[in-house]
Amino acid sequence: MSNLLNGLIVKDQSGFFEIETPDGARYTCRLRGRLMEEAQSSDIAAIGDRVMFSLNDDGSGSIEEIAERKSVVSRALRTAGVRGAGSPERESVIIANADQALFVFAAAQPEPSPRMIDRFIVMGEKGGLDICLVINKIDLDKQDHSLKLKETYERIGYPVLYTSAVQNIGLDACGIACAARFRFSPAHLALAKPACLTAYRKGLGARSKT
Repeated sequence: MSNLLNGLIVKDQSGFFEIETPDGARYTCRLRGRLMEEAQSSDIAAIGDRVMFSLNDDGSGSIEEIAERKSVVSRALRTAGVRGAGSPERESVIIANADQALFVFAAAQPEPSPRMIDRFIVMGEKGGLDICLVINKIDLDKQDHSLKLKETYERIGYPVLYTSAVQNIGLDACGIACAARFRFSPAHLALAKPACLTAYRKGLGARSKT
């Protein structure tokens, strides 16, 4: 298949994958039949995967090959049943081939949850990603609660950035820390969105997943 195109999966929804080629063109593709059979126990194609695909007559595409991953962030989906009683059923890949996890949380309104932050750090470490914590909404932190969090996580080796999307504080530093990297930022931890993520994306470009 010498006429295959290569690209990066930038979006997936219900078995349809949006693939961006090096020239910026985008195509909606589905897995070739033989690959769909392999996808029963795990997501063999996910955002961040580099693939080879062929074009169909209607302009859509078929994914023919998927490159080996260098990193993966995933979770196990469990069978239905009493909470905690189900057994792992299949691997759900959140993102593949990311270099860095950018965990964004608010300094206030709502209050940050160290337990949740720790869970995401574990997920990022398991996936082999470099981790950067971003404390947004510092303009609302009147009692400096975020300072204690910053000191705690920096003491154990994680970089922490202070930002305020509303007041345009710290966004340049955030952009420098993440420049030229393929980033993962889980949307449900980005408690300061959408203003925060909109501001970050202006400086970071499109190579991120939220």
